[in-house]
Amino acid sequence: MTTQRAEAASGTAIDIRFGQVGLIQVLIWTTDPGAILDELTGRVATAPKFFQRTAVSIDLGPLGHEPSAEEMQGVLDAVRRAGMCPVGLASGAAVAQALSRPLDLPLLPPFREFHPPPRPGRVPAARHRVRSPNPRPARSRNYTRIPCVPASGSTPVAAIWSSPRRSGPAPS
Repeated sequence: MTTQRAEAASGTAIDIRFGQVGLIQVLIWTTDPGAILDELTGRVATAPKFFQRTAVSIDLGPLGHEPSAEEMQGVLDAVRRAGMCPVGLASGAAVAQALSRPLDLPLLPPFREFHPPPRPGRVPAARHRVRSPNPRPARSRNYTRIPCVPASGSTPVAAIWSSPRRSGPAPS
């Protein structure tokens, strides 16, 4: 009864709106379903209510090769067996676009471009040399300092306590 009233009031059966949702991103480093299931099972065990039936985006950016649809189906099955629900592929990697249709998963906007962490002990080199537009320090200007003095007759806006104070009601 109330649905019929809502349809009559809006004149349509549905309304489509844009909304943002928080989504967990699962970065895939391997297509081994056993390794993925072991890793996810351990992580889900740390916070089962948080991860249970949660929607996740599958990001293939860290993967070093282009997996087949069959390999990815095994990955998706492992993610589902761990209790998560894959809802799409992060489209930052070109491989995601190729696998979207065979896996029947939509492409989701990429979160950010994936950059693998630097190896320990190595600092990444700068891509190009940056030159300062003005290599000389700026000349100092003569500014006049005006002391901050409270107006005469005004009450102080802060108090300085010389001993520790307790907040809350006084003990009885």
